[in-house]
Amino acid sequence: MLKPKRKTFRKEMERDPFLDSILSAKSFIDKNKKRYIKIIGLGIAAVLVFMLYSQNQVSHQDAAESTLSKGMMYLEQGDEQNAMIHLQEVVDEFSSTSAGKTAGYYIGKIHYDRENYNLAQPYFENYVSNGDNILLIGAASQAMVNIFLSNGNIEDAIRYQKRAIDKANSKVEGAFASIRLAELYVKDNNPLEGEAILNNLLTDHEDNFEVRQKIDQVFGLIQAGK
Repeated sequence: MLKPKRKTFRKEMERDPFLDSILSAKSFIDKNKKRYIKIIGLGIAAVLVFMLYSQNQVSHQDAAESTLSKGMMYLEQGDEQNAMIHLQEVVDEFSSTSAGKTAGYYIGKIHYDRENYNLAQPYFENYVSNGDNILLIGAASQAMVNIFLSNGNIEDAIRYQKRAIDKANSKVEGAFASIRLAELYVKDNNPLEGEAILNNLLTDHEDNFEVRQKIDQVFGLIQAGK
């Protein structure tokens, strides 16, 4: 005897899990369509802003480098007046770029070479704090040491000499910077601190004649002061 065929009712079709999930997803998307469109729009806008910003930064950097090159060309020719005009333009217009920071260093150097230390100091201070060329940071630090010594400010001279040691480009350069720090401690009536620095250097540079010779000179100053 044949079994009767099972009838498929409408309510059972509506309860089909697969169909329910599709309908639920469609309903959710319909309700949040505006929100999704807004999010996508904001994302596209953010990408466009980033692209424009990047292009603008590249354009600024190129302009800054070009103007800096002109300033350096005049400086090499000994024309400090025109060099200052172009270097100052880079600082004024592109101070946050690498070229802007470098231009500031060279403006400071021009003032320093003219012995206008008050004018040079803020440029060197800024480069020591924000510069990105380790050689120029070291040179600016040493210039700051000399500026403070000219004012009799040994405490700040020592502070910047320590920065010069940190930015030394080689082991030997660091040794000579440390020897100068020892000299500053001697000037500051703190020979024991100077001796400690020199003794450490003797261990690390026993095969370097020039370093040892300079160390012996400073030891001689210490002995003479006792």
